[in-house]
Amino acid sequence: MPKIKIGKIIKSHYKTFYFLENKNEKISISSYLLYILIPLIGSIILTYFGYTMESEINNLIAAISIFGGFLFNLLAIIYTQIDKILIAIEKDEIKAEKGELGIFDTTKRDLNNKRTFAKEINSNISYSIIVALTIIIFLLLLNVDLPKITLFNYARFMKIIFIGINYFLLGHFILTLLMILSRVYILLSRDME
Repeated sequence: MPKIKIGKIIKSHYKTFYFLENKNEKISISSYLLYILIPLIGSIILTYFGYTMESEINNLIAAISIFGGFLFNLLAIIYTQIDKILIAIEKDEIKAEKGELGIFDTTKRDLNNKRTFAKEINSNISYSIIVALTIIIFLLLLNVDLPKITLFNYARFMKIIFIGINYFLLGHFILTLLMILSRVYILLSRDME
């Protein structure tokens, strides 16, 4: 039976928050602040002041579903880019073996950087699809009528929790989409030059 392993996708997405400096991996704290802390603070503020999204659940589900479909298409585009990059690297390796590349030629290094960049974008897009699915699940949970218990109104508490989670995930999703857009632009614009 096949296993669903999303942990690897999530881990590889967060590895893109690291940057290489003198062959030492260092964590980019600013990335975590931007993609985790800001949506968290925003969701706490919106939930605390009682802003709700219950009237717009259907529209949000439709919008997130459309973005999820676009992200699947974007994955196909990235895979074709990776194939082109690998073919170009193989051609440059053959040229290097024949001595046709100069000592100061940076083509191979640029192509290797581009391959790494394309793999990171792949991780980011796959992660965004997981977040989109999670948002849809939590939006649907807002419509579930929970049974009532007379001692404690946990249904209202759970709705508040679900609303807070949805605000966090929506903010996180939007910021991740902006990061993907920026990276795809850089990757594809290098091909146009």
